[in-house]
Amino acid sequence: MIENKTATVSTKRRFYSMKETAQILGVSHITVFNHCKNKAIPSVLLGHRRLIPRAFIEELVEKANRKEAEKTQINPYLIEH
Repeated sequence: MIENKTATVSTKRRFYSMKETAQILGVSHITVFNHCKNKAIPSVLLGHRRLIPRAFIEELVEKANRKEAEKTQINPYLIEH
């Protein structure tokens, strides 16, 4: 945390560039751009930079991890007794 007399600001980033988002998700930056353009990925325009909220990326990764975990669980009804 950076503190001064008037404000407290967290140093944890709240937004990532399209290139950084692409690296995190393992896709091309063009794919991220197209999804931002189609509003499938939320983004904000700051000057000429389009930024993606960290919270969205974290939520997307968490959903993917849950889905993968569900795939790897063994269905007890498929086990022969």
